[in-house]
Amino acid sequence: MKPKIIFLVLSVPSSSDMRRFGIDYFNSQGFFFEIICLRKLFYSEAIKDKIDVNYPILFPESVKELSQILSKQPNHLVLFDYFMGLSAWIGKSYQIYYLLKHFKIPYIIVSMAPLPLSKKGDAKEQVLNKVVKSKYQACIRKGKQIIDVGFFNFLLSRLLRKIPKLFPKPAAIFSNKTEVLYKYCLQNKYSLEHVYPINSFDYERYLDYMENKKNHLVDGNYIVFADEALTHHPDDNIQKVNNINEDYYYSMMNYIFRDIESKTGCAIIIAAHPYSSYKKNPFDGRKIIIDSTVHLIANCKGVIGHMSTSLGFAALFDKPLLIVNFPDISSYVYILASHLGITPVTIHKNTDFKKIDFYKLLKKGGGYKDYIQVYLKSDDANEKRSWEIIEKQLTGIA
Repeated sequence: MKPKIIFLVLSVPSSSDMRRFGIDYFNSQGFFFEIICLRKLFYSEAIKDKIDVNYPILFPESVKELSQILSKQPNHLVLFDYFMGLSAWIGKSYQIYYLLKHFKIPYIIVSMAPLPLSKKGDAKEQVLNKVVKSKYQACIRKGKQIIDVGFFNFLLSRLLRKIPKLFPKPAAIFSNKTEVLYKYCLQNKYSLEHVYPINSFDYERYLDYMENKKNHLVDGNYIVFADEALTHHPDDNIQKVNNINEDYYYSMMNYIFRDIESKTGCAIIIAAHPYSSYKKNPFDGRKIIIDSTVHLIANCKGVIGHMSTSLGFAALFDKPLLIVNFPDISSYVYILASHLGITPVTIHKNTDFKKIDFYKLLKKGGGYKDYIQVYLKSDDANEKRSWEIIEKQLTGIA
């Protein structure tokens, strides 16, 4: 008998998330499931995003309402945790896991988009970062968490996590073996015996593309911009993250696009982020295509981006890559770029564009091979498809 599945998510899922979270797959395999989105519970503002999926979604607005939903679930059940996953719990998130313990609901963590935690460097740099900076960075992070969730909730969550057996541990973790996984296992005293190696979601998409006989790699006369909806990403909006200024951002990026187009004769095509919403075209009329990132990168002459996980496709298809950074966006740009073996170009208001040849900065990264092996492809998975590996384990978990 197949167990019922609950997919627990924080953001309103898009149609691409249905594939990314395995919902389409398990639906095709005849599993009965529910999707529970915690956005209204954690963020009080109304949901303005268009819900473009064909599956019903439950939106509990309080812990009590979520408790009522969970109390009615059958015994033969598995919950997929796309809420916190391998991240540290903060604020009232601990209440969600207490409910799972209370109702004896087994849950699994599926980490199919692993990313590096720190900048790649030599041994001396790593030691320096740990000894000199880690203490201060940890204090800053804790300070930000206290401001975000309130001192009482922050302190309570920290204390409660130290009480043995009060909170459940995942019945299994499906992930490539990265520092994110090892950090989680170390902090939570979780045994690697319950970790099942799988490929990343992007590597699965790569395999799907390469195995489809209708797809033929061609040398398209265009360059792809891997969009990230930096000016209006819904997750940033509900978490009160300051987005980069629209006019400034698009004027800078369009200048870069024009410079590259004039020197290469290649058009820039925008591979739109799944959560993007472009009612007006801010890219000076350039073609915007959604849900075709793999195909676009597979056949392009080069890729432009910031810190999107889709930049991994540049490594998989061995494409030249230009990483553009702005002081207004996350320093994670440098972390990702270092692992791909790319030196990012930083743009600010005083940048003298005439001194920069952006086309010459489009280069293949020296770290592509390592990045694929560590963050995209799991040798231990032996080319097995991730959802098949997970499905095989579900009966024993429920």
